[in-house]
Amino acid sequence: MHNKIPESRKRSLYSDFRILKELNPEGYEANVVFWSNYIVSSSKSIIINSKSFLESLNDPTYHLPKSIDVAFDFLVNNRKLIPVNDFIMPESNFKKNLKWIVSKSIIDLSFKIRSANKTSNKQTNSTLLTNSYIDSIDLVNIGYLQELYDTELARSLKTKILDSATRITDLIFSIDSFSRIILSFISKEEKHADTDEHIQRNILLIYLTKYKNIISYDSENQVIKVHKNTIKESLKPISESDIAISRLKDTITKFTIRNTHLETNILDCDKSIKDAVSTKSPNLARKYLKTKRISEIYLNKSLANLEKLESTLDIINNSLDNLELHKSLKMSNILIGEINNKVGSVESVENLLDDLDDNIQNTNAITDILSSAVPLSTDEEQEIDNELDQMINGINNKKIANNNDNDIDQIIYKKLQDLQINDSSPIETIDNKNQEKVTQNTVKLSE
Repeated sequence: MHNKIPESRKRSLYSDFRILKELNPEGYEANVVFWSNYIVSSSKSIIINSKSFLESLNDPTYHLPKSIDVAFDFLVNNRKLIPVNDFIMPESNFKKNLKWIVSKSIIDLSFKIRSANKTSNKQTNSTLLTNSYIDSIDLVNIGYLQELYDTELARSLKTKILDSATRITDLIFSIDSFSRIILSFISKEEKHADTDEHIQRNILLIYLTKYKNIISYDSENQVIKVHKNTIKESLKPISESDIAISRLKDTITKFTIRNTHLETNILDCDKSIKDAVSTKSPNLARKYLKTKRISEIYLNKSLANLEKLESTLDIINNSLDNLELHKSLKMSNILIGEINNKVGSVESVENLLDDLDDNIQNTNAITDILSSAVPLSTDEEQEIDNELDQMINGINNKKIANNNDNDIDQIIYKKLQDLQINDSSPIETIDNKNQEKVTQNTVKLSE
């Protein structure tokens, strides 16, 4: 069940180390930190029962830890563990503030899990094996809830609801429907044996509501609304419309299940009729045939009712779409009006454009004046013309030189074509190895 505790530390961890708080604060702190981490990391369950957890730590040599209550107190006071009742029905802010003031000024009202009438240092080891020195309290494991959310809940919400939701009613459920879709991953091993399954389900729903802001949850009417936008300020409570939609969807689900049952019953009757006919049992065949007819009548009526219910849901969706469209158009109209008010009237825009044209013309005129404000002298103008002529002549000379090079290449190529080869001399094959000889002959011909 739990991670292994180092043998080298068991003597200290299983002792009543509360006395170390004054004598050895570092040792005391180390033991509290170890047990705190051990409790939350080794308990893979939504709810931890303090007494059951303590008894699971029974050691043949050291028996039960004598000061694990200190770690439980630390975790509860730091909201890592929360008593189930406080989690389901949390205290008001006023009551919390009042307790804090009283704890600071009069008496310590912080959470204490050690039984008021029991002290471990007055008990023998044998007594500790049978009687726990701490109260039996169910505690919500916040760390494990976060782990469940990260590994299961967030993915299930996304893939099974949010990704496929195209209409507003796709995000509204009864608690039973929502639990079948999202909370079915909780295996029997994860369920706390001594805790009602509905309590665990409520804990998960409260966690999604108050800690993750992903749903709105009405426990009285058993309705849940999933939110695509999880900004807390934008979340709205369950409305009467949501309750009506949830009940309509539940009714559709019930009719769908009923129709499936009737269809299965009709198929079974068909099989039974064939078996009765084959065994020559006409009375039995007649009985099954009558049952089949009745089931078909109920099925036809149920299908008609289901069609009406689904049609009603479609109309509701269309109406909700129209409502959203109306809100969007209304908000867009307000926004356009606000923007136009900032822009001003048509006349003011026209005046703005006229002013803009005037300013552009003035700018161009100023630029022309400034560009001609410092004229060049005649000598400077002549120097510019001479420099330009030199640049043009340089370009032309380069072109002529390139043309002369091309003419020389043409003359060499023509001489090569007119070259006569003496038949009495051996013909040399021109390849990469004798390329140098060809080059030398070419030079001589050019000369």
